[in-house]
Amino acid sequence: MTFDAKESVDPSNDTIPSDNYFWYYKDVYGIQRPMGTGPVITHQFTEAGKHVVHLTVRSSNNQEE
Repeated sequence: MTFDAKESVDPSNDTIPSDNYFWYYKDVYGIQRPMGTGPVITHQFTEAGKHVVHLTVRSSNNQEE
């Protein structure tokens, strides 16, 4: 699957560095599993089923939004 967050906007209108995008999901045991960094990632799940994907984006001054 491809996940795309290119439309994320920093409230201060600064450019968000590519390494400030953090993608992860929680497995069936509730363990947070990293998927990658960057505004666009591709990930293949190894387990069938429903997956909830989370994204944390930090602005250029490292504030989470």
